Amino acid sequence: MILQSPILKHTIVIGAGQSGLAISYFLKKKSIDYLVLDEGHEVGHSWANRYDSLKLFTNIRHDSLVGLDFPGDKNRYPTKDETAAYLKQYAKHFQVPIRHNTSVKNLKKENDLFVIETKDEVYQAKNVIICTGAFHMPFIPECGKKINTNIFQIHSKDYKNSLQLKKGKILVVGGGNSGVQIVEELVNEGKEVCFSYRGQLKGIGNNPFFVWLSFVSGFVFASKNSFVGKFIIKKGEVIIGTDLRKLFGKPNLNQVGALLEAEKNVLQFERIQLNDIENIIWATGYTADFNWIQLPIFDAKGNLETDYGVTKVKGLYFVGSAWQRSRASWLIGGVSRDAKYIAERIDL
Repeated sequence: MILQSPILKHTIVIGAGQSGLAISYFLKKKSIDYLVLDEGHEVGHSWANRYDSLKLFTNIRHDSLVGLDFPGDKNRYPTKDETAAYLKQYAKHFQVPIRHNTSVKNLKKENDLFVIETKDEVYQAKNVIICTGAFHMPFIPECGKKINTNIFQIHSKDYKNSLQLKKGKILVVGGGNSGVQIVEELVNEGKEVCFSYRGQLKGIGNNPFFVWLSFVSGFVFASKNSFVGKFIIKKGEVIIGTDLRKLFGKPNLNQVGALLEAEKNVLQFERIQLNDIENIIWATGYTADFNWIQLPIFDAKGNLETDYGVTKVKGLYFVGSAWQRSRASWLIGGVSRDAKYIAERIDL
């Protein structure tokens, strides 16, 4: 039971990832009294916990937050551990006030102040900026519950490397960038891999010139409501940087089509039925988790409603959401642009 008086701040930021750090830069510039609450034990924890072979899609030239350059060769693509280290350096450099191991349980508004409840404390603030990112609860299809427990299952959120897996055939489900990268890693290790995804995957190159052109031309910053933005969203996720033709030509990779049904050890796909899978990696994405927000900012279907990160509740904002303003909204090199936009609209 919380007995102490609420801690009063002008602004509370929820989440100390790249979006929380970027908005912190602008709050400091405005001399705003703020505090960042983060459920992790240190800055960069979400990056450090991703699979070992993960690299950013953008090279270092385009991976900096506002005010501090990402160190290293500008044409190199940093690893997830280098990214975590950079975020730690950024928080230390700007002395960002962060309270770690603090998960927000409830957010509501009473009169003109937001009430932010955690396990041990209550905070009050005039403004709240939610920077919890685009990846919340790992999603696993319902058929995963019907599969025999002797088949090892893991979501890509918890996958680190092949040492976690049993001996035998591996199934990777999900045709996004994470799924493709994990498949490529396993195939290159000589593992026997089945790859399940819907539709046809489309890939584009990822050399430094292409990335530079995407940023300089403004393509990556195209508004979600623009013709270009709507076109990108309609086309769906594009696989970046992997030579799909080369990958799909590997003899130890079997493309099995979409997973249709599962019962015990029998898995039915569009192209084949299998009963000898020993491991399943679910690269099936995430679902949003905003159940802790007790405010009218969702539509009838439960989807978050914002105007480029500004909600209809005065003083409540988001930074770092998927397609908040553009494709760049969830990129390290793009989030500072959104953070500046929100900082200019904060209720002082």
